[in-house]
Amino acid sequence: TFVSSSLSIIGAIVIFVTYCTIPEAKNQTRRLLIYLTIADLLTSSGNLLGAIRYSYTHRNQGLITEEHIIWHCHHPDDICAAQSLINTFSALASFSWTIIIGLHILLALVYQSEWCFTTMPKVLAHSVSWGIPLVITLTAAFKNVLGEDLSIGSGPWCWIRGCLDQEKTILWMTVSGKGWEILTYIVTAFL
Repeated sequence: TFVSSSLSIIGAIVIFVTYCTIPEAKNQTRRLLIYLTIADLLTSSGNLLGAIRYSYTHRNQGLITEEHIIWHCHHPDDICAAQSLINTFSALASFSWTIIIGLHILLALVYQSEWCFTTMPKVLAHSVSWGIPLVITLTAAFKNVLGEDLSIGSGPWCWIRGCLDQEKTILWMTVSGKGWEILTYIVTAFL
């Protein structure tokens, strides 16, 4: 996680520098890629934060016990909740920008439409791609469902708290990530 997050952050910086320094790179498609890169940079930063937190908090810990899970349910880790907030928002934004880019390519190549050069589509794209993820993430935060998932297989990943009942966990995993991910696959394939 340390290595992949660091490489992703470096890759995002290269994309930003390329966009800012090469005039030929400044077109609408690459601008949309910049927005997707911002979302992915947030995800990489959240994962790096999670890896640091995980290596610090679990450095001397063996297996996760029932007592450990119960303790974490009553004493949530603020850093883990912050990582969950960052990663949930950025993943949802990334899915949204992926769909917007697919729509842009379809309209530009197939229909020869320059839809994204006018103000209203730009405002709508930003409202949807940043606004909906923000509403979902803040709702999850206020419902207190974000935090340590306490899964041995997830390592530094913080997302939906592990002490929720199974139905609530599945609902929040669908609403705050997996449902949008699957929808993105379907819409992108359709486009």
